[in-house]
Amino acid sequence: MIDTPAADHASDKLLVVINHFDQRPLDDLLHLLDALHSHDDDITFDTCVVINQSLAGRKVRELPNVDFLHYRENTGMNIGAWDYGWRCHPDYDYYLFLQDECIVSAHDWARQFITRLQDRSVGLVGETFNAKWNRPWSVLQNKKVASTMPGHFIDGKPADRVAAYLDFMARHNIDPTPGAGHVRALIWALRGDTLRAIDGFPLGDNYGECIAAEIAVSKMVEALGLKVVQLSAEPFYCFSHAEWGKYAKKTAEAARLSGWKGAVRRLLKVFR
Repeated sequence: MIDTPAADHASDKLLVVINHFDQRPLDDLLHLLDALHSHDDDITFDTCVVINQSLAGRKVRELPNVDFLHYRENTGMNIGAWDYGWRCHPDYDYYLFLQDECIVSAHDWARQFITRLQDRSVGLVGETFNAKWNRPWSVLQNKKVASTMPGHFIDGKPADRVAAYLDFMARHNIDPTPGAGHVRALIWALRGDTLRAIDGFPLGDNYGECIAAEIAVSKMVEALGLKVVQLSAEPFYCFSHAEWGKYAKKTAEAARLSGWKGAVRRLLKVFR
């Protein structure tokens, strides 16, 4: 649970940007739009849907509870759509970026994210932080934690994941910072001034580059001297995700076990 003090958010301008791929059914998107407007608190917000359009894509004439509807070429996956939505509407104080498979699980989601971002030391807030990669790049390379995965290339040739991600950041002049920990690109929230400072999101041209872009955004925010954080101690506090339900339960259980083991180790030190 998150304890959020009362605050006046009346003047805050919040834009929720949701991506949708036109080859997917509209069901998830429609459910999310309905839930956002059914569970919001006293904070007003605008909603922007960006549709990544395939060659055989269909046009959606209108969507309920949507203020802005855009179509774009299907590049960069969800991060590409999010970046497009921000660039079309660059004057908001706060931005919440969602995949259309997200599920609302807390009625005060807007207040939770805005309150966290009002801490000026925080630059990026998400629902799940990739702790597995929260170690030095050299360790990831030496221990082959990342290994290989299809769709990862350097100069058109298959490459190790870590090397491919570092190559992407080097080509985009992005400081990888000492560690590779990052917030997963399922749910992101940033202030408008942070987005302007990093000039939006880098876009990947293939699967590996899209993962590299996901990591790179956390690195770009950290390079500003700002923190990249998970909203709550447990993942998926305000929003869950259709494909990550089992992961959320496992992560929460791992965190509880880690806390228990840490307490035991501290007690053992005391009684040595």
